[in-house]
Amino acid sequence: DVIIHTAAESHVSNSILDGSNFLKTNINGSYKLLELTKNYQSDKKPKLIWLSTDEVYGDIEKGSHDENSYLKPSNVYSATKASADMLLLSYGRTYNLDYNIIRPTNMYGIMQYPEKLIPKTIKFLSMGRKIPLHNHGNPTRTWLHVEDLINAMLLIIEKGKSKEIYNVSGNIELTNKTVVSKIIDLLLGDDNY
Repeated sequence: DVIIHTAAESHVSNSILDGSNFLKTNINGSYKLLELTKNYQSDKKPKLIWLSTDEVYGDIEKGSHDENSYLKPSNVYSATKASADMLLLSYGRTYNLDYNIIRPTNMYGIMQYPEKLIPKTIKFLSMGRKIPLHNHGNPTRTWLHVEDLINAMLLIIEKGKSKEIYNVSGNIELTNKTVVSKIIDLLLGDDNY
């Protein structure tokens, strides 16, 4: 009844170094899934739940984005995710596919890949290494726990309006520097940094 599409290359820094895997997975992989769904042999095609990213909107200086904001991707990762979203919109219209696009903010949670900020910070602390911070840790992110995203996805599957985009956000907005400081405090205490 429902296909939840979460497969993606997702590390921004890696996309800047070499975007080829991002094009292959995020665009071509999404295209293949759309073709399979379009050609599904049944009276009723499955609904697509499409996990995108808030990064398709680009940088934000002030305020917030909404579902009607322009797409202004600022790196290869976000450009490939925006491209996949556009493919879905076109397939939805051309082949009358049922879908929802979900654009979450920065996620965190158990088993997260160690290149992401929170697990990387914990890993570097455990090894006694200095924690690298992009742009001196000044970028601000809105954080969303993966369980909250899953609950939002289930709600959208159950009650979401067909062919709509939903931004899903946590209510915690912190600089990367603040996140790292909080982790240090939790793991090492105030006296150790």
